[in-house]
Amino acid sequence: MRVGFFDSLKKWFSSEAAEVKSSVSNAQSKLEREMDRREADLSATPEQRLESIQSQIEDDPFAAIRDKIEGTQAHVDAVDELGQLGESAEVASDAAADKANDIVDAEIVPEDPIPPTGA
Repeated sequence: MRVGFFDSLKKWFSSEAAEVKSSVSNAQSKLEREMDRREADLSATPEQRLESIQSQIEDDPFAAIRDKIEGTQAHVDAVDELGQLGESAEVASDAAADKANDIVDAEIVPEDPIPPTGA
């Protein structure tokens, strides 16, 4: 019975050792790739270095500006802006028109007309 226990213990240690060896080899390969990349960056020309940095950037901060320059977003923005201006102008003109109509109505036709005095 002790032989079975030692065999299972030996198997467990060997599987753990294999996992540790695999983890160490993965870490070593990552470090080697990073070292190779950094060595390439050191020996790169400024143009190559700029391309390397741009390839590492996930979001292109100039994409919105480039779209506006190319006109793809400019038309959409202009149409949207005109729509917003039209809506706000309609609301403002409706409110102003209602107020002006109330004032004119009050001046032209008073609520209780005054009867004409004797003639």
